[in-house]
Amino acid sequence: MYFVWASNIFGKYLPFLFIASGAPLPGLKSNQEEISPGYSAYKSQTNTSSKHLPLPLLRHPAFTSAKKKPTLLQKLLLLKQYLNNIYYFAIEVRVRLVV
Repeated sequence: MYFVWASNIFGKYLPFLFIASGAPLPGLKSNQEEISPGYSAYKSQTNTSSKHLPLPLLRHPAFTSAKKKPTLLQKLLLLKQYLNNIYYFAIEVRVRLVV
């Protein structure tokens, strides 16, 4: 696990946890079939260990391209997009719960 510090537009610092190792999150059950019913079908199609599933952010072409490594700007833009998606999802859930 890596702790990454990023600053938003207004200059305030926002700490967040970026898990780059692909290890399972603490507190999750060890039996993946209980977490998601379709996991056994997914596991049979891929040869991925259940303990080291890659995160969707790390599957992005900027991280997986073997030709050149992503620049710091590309990584920060991906991170900004990832955090914005989480923020807008939280707003949408809150609005649906209120309405």
